[in-house]
Amino acid sequence: MQAQGRAVLFFSLLLLLAAPLLSSRDAGNTGPGWVATVNGEPITFDEAEAKRISTFSPRTPDAAPLNELTLQEQYRYAVSRLVEERIICQFMQQKGFALDPAVLEAEETRIRADYPDSQAFAAMFLEEGIRQEVWREALRTRLIITHFINHELRPEISISAPEVEKYYLEHNRDFILPEQWHFLQISGPDQNEVEKAQAAVVENRDAATARKEHSVAIHEINMTRYRLPEELQKELEGLEPWQGSAATAHEGQFRNFVLIEKVPERRLDTASISRRVEQALTEKKLKGIYAEWLNNNLAANRISLAPSLFRPIAPGSPSASPFPVLKKPSLPMPMLDIEPSEDAMP
Repeated sequence: MQAQGRAVLFFSLLLLLAAPLLSSRDAGNTGPGWVATVNGEPITFDEAEAKRISTFSPRTPDAAPLNELTLQEQYRYAVSRLVEERIICQFMQQKGFALDPAVLEAEETRIRADYPDSQAFAAMFLEEGIRQEVWREALRTRLIITHFINHELRPEISISAPEVEKYYLEHNRDFILPEQWHFLQISGPDQNEVEKAQAAVVENRDAATARKEHSVAIHEINMTRYRLPEELQKELEGLEPWQGSAATAHEGQFRNFVLIEKVPERRLDTASISRRVEQALTEKKLKGIYAEWLNNNLAANRISLAPSLFRPIAPGSPSASPFPVLKKPSLPMPMLDIEPSEDAMP
């Protein structure tokens, strides 16, 4: 709720800064297809739509249409985030920072490595309706913001020993890992094949080979015990490592299990605890430092917002976006997390 409150506060500040534009309903400060400008630099509807879709869950074609009030709230949130990004990027530019093209290329290469080949990477843009240049610009923005966080905000953070001790005592249970069960689930339409595959796995401790030699599906599962269904806990309860359970009918197929190991509840080691405490305290302070930085820098920027974002909408109005409908792109977003207002959720 604290993050939601900051998002609302930020948008309220935007309203104040944009008051002259809104009161006159003069769109002269924004051009065709623009939803906002920051110091004259435009934010396009393409960007706002990309941010909106990446922030809120994509909707299936057969889903009920969003009412216009919800849709407008989502666009408002998206635009406020984009305004923040512009302010940061322009601030870094004024400080003389320019992202090394080699850094951008290296990050793109790293992302490309997740795809089997260049054709699959290109196909992703076609399937998602993303223009590659828009995606690359969003990636560049994310890297600039990462640099901003690491070089402008993090140096302001210091963590004292009393703070660490206080956090540790208040979050003591967070450093205990619950009991974990690691096992294989073997399933298929033929009970005999399922049993043969299990026997092979138990004998050879090799799920990959058994999967190839038998017409079954084998899934490796590692889950906290208390999250397992009670029925499944009972099936695994009495098994020793690399023992199997009896095959049973389940949802039109047969399945059985092979237990690999049960890892008992344990406390994290000292080094891991220290890292977690430092990370938690750093993130908390980082949000506060960023909020202060934004408050100090916001008024110095000329921000114009499209009046369409603010025209009154009667509750329950049919879905009709104040902007043209585009395809649903999905872009990598910056790391400064602000939760959307609950009013924006469908």
